[in-house]
Amino acid sequence: MSDVSLLPPNSTRTERALEQAMARIGEADVPIRHLWNPDTCPAHLLPWLAWAFSIDVWDSTAPEETKREIIRQSVEVHRRKGTVGAVKRALAAAGAPAEIVEWWQDGAAAHTFKVRVDVARLIARGKTFNAALVAGIADGVDATKPVRSHYSILAFFGIEAEVYAGAFLSAGVRLEVHPLVPTSVELTATIPVAALMAANARIEVQ
Repeated sequence: MSDVSLLPPNSTRTERALEQAMARIGEADVPIRHLWNPDTCPAHLLPWLAWAFSIDVWDSTAPEETKREIIRQSVEVHRRKGTVGAVKRALAAAGAPAEIVEWWQDGAAAHTFKVRVDVARLIARGKTFNAALVAGIADGVDATKPVRSHYSILAFFGIEAEVYAGAFLSAGVRLEVHPLVPTSVELTATIPVAALMAANARIEVQ
């Protein structure tokens, strides 16, 4: 720090005090490099880092690692905004990966698409399928989809099960294959119907 002032003789006391304070700014220990890194930024400063990265949808109740992943993916999401890739990346970063089915893939109306969310997969990741989750998915899609496009959210239950098949040959005349599958599957879930209707979503069991 230099004792030589650069201010004119008619400067005020406040201006001289500011000069003295700013002269010591280089002595402040501010780890800028760590603050701008989503991996090393202190948890309590993540909302400010998200604002600096122009995060469109921020959930203050999300787990810390989810918040960091959203910030990590922010640049790529903004680079590809308005594309299917951006929508998928944004939802995956928020912990709600989904399959996107566009209108030309299923013969639907032009410039529409479907967001297929596997509820069983979300539950396996520790998520709770409730109104807040549906609203979060809708917000994420709205922030990244093409403006002209409209969409529906389809929540479905993907069930993995082993299927056994048996076969026998009788006198070389007839071959029969009998898959042994359950005659019925029961699923019990509490679904926020009002939230699904508001988000233009529906439930499918497959």
